[in-house]
This record gives sequence, C-alpha cells and structure tokens, in this order.
Amino acid sequence: NQIEITNFSWMFIFKHFFLTKSQFSFQLATLTIGSGATVISYYLFIFLTEVVQMSRFLLGVSVVSSIFLEVIFFYFAKQILQKLKIKGLFIISYLCLIIRLISYTIIPINLPYIFILVELLHGIMFGAVWTAGIHHMSNYAPKHLEATAQGLFCSMYGNLGVCLGAFVGGFIYESFGAYNLFRITSVVSFISLIQFLILF
Repeated sequence: NQIEITNFSWMFIFKHFFLTKSQFSFQLATLTIGSGATVISYYLFIFLTEVVQMSRFLLGVSVVSSIFLEVIFFYFAKQILQKLKIKGLFIISYLCLIIRLISYTIIPINLPYIFILVELLHGIMFGAVWTAGIHHMSNYAPKHLEATAQGLFCSMYGNLGVCLGAFVGGFIYESFGAYNLFRITSVVSFISLIQFLILF
C-alpha cells in the first residue's frame, strides 16, 4: 500500500512538472542555461589560459567582474521581477548567455580586457534565471510540494545541467577546440530560446 502511494506521488510529480507544454519548456530552458553556464565556468579559464594566455591577475579580475553585477541584481531582484516577469527574466538570461558565448569567439586574443567586460554579463545571466526559476516553481508547485519543486529546479540547473555541460562540453573541447565549443553551445542555446518563446 505504501509503495503504491509512493509510486503515485512520483508519477504525479513527473506529470505536474514535466508533461505540460509550459513546464516542459521551462525545464528545458533551465537545463540549457545551466549547461551553458557550466561550459563557461569549466572551460573558459582553460581557454583564457591556453589560447588567450591571460595573466593570473586578469583571471582573478574576471572572477570578480563575473559576480559584481550578480550582487546588485539580487538586491533589486524583487523590483526587476515585478517589471519583467518570469518569461522576461529567462529571455534576458538566455541573451546574456548567448552574447557571452559568441563574444569569446570574436574578441581578439590581444585584447584580454574585453573578456573581463563580457564577464560582467554573468551576474545578470545567473541573477535572472535564479530569481525567475525560484519564483516560478514556488508559485506553480502545490503547497505540499514546494520544497520538492525548489529541489527539482536546483537539480535541473545545478546537477543535471552541470553534468551535461561538463561531459559534452569536455568532449567537444577536446575533439573540436574551444571556439567550436562556444559556437555550438551558443547555437543550442539559441534554439532552446526559440522553443521557450513559443511554448512557455
């Protein structure tokens, strides 16, 4: 009897959070942005070290720049969410991700400071997706599944997204190089953005 209840609960969770059109689109968007962010966080430093030959000091500065706007974004997150809504924040996160990925492929390697400026977009990208994702799952989940919903969102972005970005990203980097990794990831992110615009 207990097993039947548990199975029914898991089936309900799967149907509720994955099988509607808008929720499938939301989960795919979360997974895509999480994977894309992982590609950047895992392989950008290797690219900047091996290809751009950026100094360790500038690598450190790039980390600081990547979290600078994140702090500011979260401070004003409530007001931003009220104006742009969940869909608007996800679109902004997608655009920041795509712009970052494309920028890495076109910035001249003799201008390392521009990479630091591009990294400012990380704070907006992460702040937007995290604010929108947490808020959406909190509103969408039934009362007794609020904690489960938050765990699911975090898992899609930070667990499955990280695994996918790290594994596939590593294969592409090793097989086709950093530039193609960033190009392919930007194309996949753009396609995922289109489905989000249509389905969510």
